[in-house]
Amino acid sequence: VAFAPDDANDRVDLDIPDQTFSAIAAGDAWTDVVITYDSDSTGGTDTNIVPCTQHDFAVTPDGSDITVEIAAAGFYRASPA
Repeated sequence: VAFAPDDANDRVDLDIPDQTFSAIAAGDAWTDVVITYDSDSTGGTDTNIVPCTQHDFAVTPDGSDITVEIAAAGFYRASPA
């Protein structure tokens, strides 16, 4: 996760890298993408994966790569109330 405080606007924007799924075989349409947090990436199981956010993502695989970009402006913005 990359971030840099924006002192002039009193906020911080967080971004996450684009995710690319390579050569996805043609098949059923995708409708959503879920962003998750894995507190133990060395454990080798899915039991530690916590779903954080869900986003509409309509695409039908056709054998080419699929790239997921959550938001060009960033994934999350934090600022004081």
